[in-house]
Amino acid sequence: MIERRSLYYMAFLIFILGLIGSMVSLKISVLALGLFLLGLIIFEDPSRLLYAAILYAFVDFVFRKVAILSSFASIWDEVLFILIVVAFVVKSILNNNSKLRISPLDVYIMVFLMTCIFLLLKNSSNMRIAIEGFRVYAEYALWFFIGLNLLKSISQFKKFISAYIFMIFLISLYGIYQYIIGVEIPQSWIDSSYETYIRTRVYSIIGSPNVLGSLLAMSIPFVLPFVLHEKTIPKRVYYSMVLISMIVCLGFTFSRGAWFAFLVSMLLYGFFVDKRVLGLLFATVACVPVFAPSILMRVLYMLSNKYTESSARAGRIARWTKSFEILKENLLFGVGFGRFGGAVAKRNIAGSFYVDNFYLKSAVEMGIIGVAIMILVFAMGLLLSARVLKHLKSKELKMIGTGILIGLATTLIHNTVENIFEVPMMTTYFWLFLGFLFALEYIDSESNSKA
Repeated sequence: MIERRSLYYMAFLIFILGLIGSMVSLKISVLALGLFLLGLIIFEDPSRLLYAAILYAFVDFVFRKVAILSSFASIWDEVLFILIVVAFVVKSILNNNSKLRISPLDVYIMVFLMTCIFLLLKNSSNMRIAIEGFRVYAEYALWFFIGLNLLKSISQFKKFISAYIFMIFLISLYGIYQYIIGVEIPQSWIDSSYETYIRTRVYSIIGSPNVLGSLLAMSIPFVLPFVLHEKTIPKRVYYSMVLISMIVCLGFTFSRGAWFAFLVSMLLYGFFVDKRVLGLLFATVACVPVFAPSILMRVLYMLSNKYTESSARAGRIARWTKSFEILKENLLFGVGFGRFGGAVAKRNIAGSFYVDNFYLKSAVEMGIIGVAIMILVFAMGLLLSARVLKHLKSKELKMIGTGILIGLATTLIHNTVENIFEVPMMTTYFWLFLGFLFALEYIDSESNSKA
């Protein structure tokens, strides 16, 4: 077995080499620094690397905005994933512990991944585009196994959730600030012919109102258990402020899809978990005409004939109609990964458009077989994780986990009107938190065995 002192010496040597390398190349110094940190983290605790994934929204913002890091902005999350896997494997070897956690969802995910590989090999006229589109479905699902295997204790789980909620709090506060100052937005973000009452749409550090709305809609159920059940008054006040900030910021995104997802999630929470949430939902809706009439006007516009005509001419209805026509012609295996309805197709295929429905986009790309298996995986993920939560002995874990479960369901609902799972941040969060839910069974059991 390698002694700790030897490992520190090795890590320090890599650091020194990095400093020397920085005199020659900045990339060499960054690489050496990464190896140095990896050496330390591997030996101490690989699960600490999960903080970078938990704070994905903030870390991604830093990589996009800081000049020295911007060249890594498109790959940092993939490098992080590899680092975590390497750190986990090395740590397991050093500790002579090769046990992996398993879950009943594993087999469904593996069948889905094998289906994706089959479709990739069978139905790809341009392999470069196909692999780029394939990654949207296959790559991020692997974060499930990271969440399942690296979460090690109840206290760590609570720290992760607390850090995540605090990050979302700051993001929502910055979004509210953008609304106050009337941050400038592109004209394409609103229907400028009719929606003249909208002066801005906030996007915080995320860059897109719809994605920010999706992130907030998913995260609000995370906070609800703390607002409803926190015992100390200061903490309850803090979480209430977080919740209000998130709901207000969600309103200022003017994302109708995110509002719809939020509405459904609150109804789910109210009817199945705690009826007090229905009162909170009623209060929120009642406040809208008084404090934010522009939100009410946007909803009314969506229900009007003018919106229907506009959507049928060049909006969602037109795009969905076109999608169904293409799906009928390619029903079984689809048109191939990366060739329709999303970011990859927009970059590579002339005349492509966003279809604003992830399931419809997936059906056209993968065919009816592929999308049916994908939806089955999502459904089983929610059902099986609900079963895990039901059998937990810790009421606190059950309470927090239920909020996360409803948050994940919210994201799946939002995907019916947006391509949310084309956003790496949202897909990573979905699979990572789903992995956490299945890991709760293990950490709950280990906690009870120690008691």
